[in-house]
Amino acid sequence: MKKLVALLLCLMMVVPATLASAETTEGKVLNIWCWNDEFQSRFNAYYPEVKEIAEDKSTTTLNDGTIVKWTINPNEGNNYQNKLDEALRAQESAAADDKIDIFLIEADYALKYVDSPYTLDVKADIGLTDEDLAGQYKYTQEIATSADDKLKAVTWQATPGLFAYRRSIAKDVLGTEDPDAVQEALADWDKFNAVAEQAAAKGYYMLSGYDDAYRTFSNNVSAPWVADDGETVVVDANLMKWVAQTKLYTVTVSVPSDVSGLLSGMFADVTFHTDTASGAIVVPTESILTSGSTQYVYVVQDDNTAKYIEVTTGLTGNGVTEVTSGLSAGQQLVTVGQSYLSDGAAVRVVSGED
Repeated sequence: MKKLVALLLCLMMVVPATLASAETTEGKVLNIWCWNDEFQSRFNAYYPEVKEIAEDKSTTTLNDGTIVKWTINPNEGNNYQNKLDEALRAQESAAADDKIDIFLIEADYALKYVDSPYTLDVKADIGLTDEDLAGQYKYTQEIATSADDKLKAVTWQATPGLFAYRRSIAKDVLGTEDPDAVQEALADWDKFNAVAEQAAAKGYYMLSGYDDAYRTFSNNVSAPWVADDGETVVVDANLMKWVAQTKLYTVTVSVPSDVSGLLSGMFADVTFHTDTASGAIVVPTESILTSGSTQYVYVVQDDNTAKYIEVTTGLTGNGVTEVTSGLSAGQQLVTVGQSYLSDGAAVRVVSGED
């Protein structure tokens, strides 16, 4: 078996790379590098040529006698890349059974290896055909294509992003839960930010944190972090768009120096009181529905029917929203299933135990 380096891009991908030549001594060990056991477990479970797995899972023996040696270095602190880079630099002088044959990478740093001398063309050098690659998503191939238009990796795992939403919240914020309509409302980042403002006004969050959207930007960069001169760090324009977006939602808090007990890495829940209102009428935020720019609620009438009433809202916080016009104190609102009501529809008042 010729000692070639393959690169797996995770998204994930496998890429062949090498400094080996036709005269290179063939080894009997297939070295695969990764940062966790995901690929290893799939390989051991589904590759039909697996004969035996070591008790400590450090090696896998194939039917033809080949020994697959697994080197797993966790990602924390860039540990995986640092150790991989060191091993690749020693690739040419390494013994045949110590050379790296396959290594995994993620889309975040794929270009670093795709445009390096350590990776092979999976078509010209390895022999994969268009038919072999026909089932792969095009974007996974684009990520693994070098500057000189050579495919340097193949993906074994792809995890496209999505935006999941609760239908009742979409109905509340956008006035519709129809997937096509929601898709159109979130079709680009400007629209996303506009909907985020609407959602915030009703007490909802679009994301759990500023880092939720990071991969959407980082997986679509157009250049590597380090320029061709090997010294200049390049921050891709797409990442700067992410930075700009986070500033829309991020708040910096200064803590007095005399506060004790705080340690680096701690998390805290913080409530910001931006304004106050006294004598206000407040209702559960979830009871307010939105249709376009119109906000409305359903009030329970004496005959147990629902009445449609348009309202104007003010401050929002802690699950309640101030109503500045449209309601009077003491009115009873529909808080469950109101998205499916119409004016005059019959309702049933239940207690918390029902």
